Amino acid sequence: MWTHQVESLRDHIDTQLKPSLEVPPKVELKELPKHLKYAFLGEDHTLPMMIAANLTESQEQELMKELKENKAAIGWTIADLKSISPAIVIHKIIIDQDVKPVRDSQRRLNPNMREVIMKEVLKWSDAGIIYPISDSKWIIEKLSGQEFYFFLDGYSGYNQIAIHPDDQQRTTFTCPYGTFAFRRMPFG
Repeated sequence: MWTHQVESLRDHIDTQLKPSLEVPPKVELKELPKHLKYAFLGEDHTLPMMIAANLTESQEQELMKELKENKAAIGWTIADLKSISPAIVIHKIIIDQDVKPVRDSQRRLNPNMREVIMKEVLKWSDAGIIYPISDSKWIIEKLSGQEFYFFLDGYSGYNQIAIHPDDQQRTTFTCPYGTFAFRRMPFG
């Protein structure tokens, strides 16, 4: 019978992601439709943007001036993205007090998917989006002897609305690298 095992990420977590304005990311530019073209906000063809190909020269110059003045508001990597302040909006999970947590068995992952999950967890860890937790009534007791648990705070284009702190532990999930819970909604 297959049993759950947690692999340590400790050996993989070694660097913090840098904002793109400090260290521009290396990106693979793909062919664009004819109505779009690339423009760059950084030097040496870094910090790419897609703009309309049919702009006049003066429109393009004006657009590029505005984009360059406000490039700190643009996110090229997860380290660049900001969240919505919980003072503005926060998500509350309303659950009947008689409801018990549901536990789905962890499914085996093929090696390619394990690699994808590891990269995503490491990316969020490097960006400071997850942090260790020690206990939770929502974490399966079978795993309570494990050394590390993490809270997950998805922090990309989605994942910007915070989950109320009392409800974060209700979003736990387990993967080969530990048990995690969202601090932000995993969608819009």
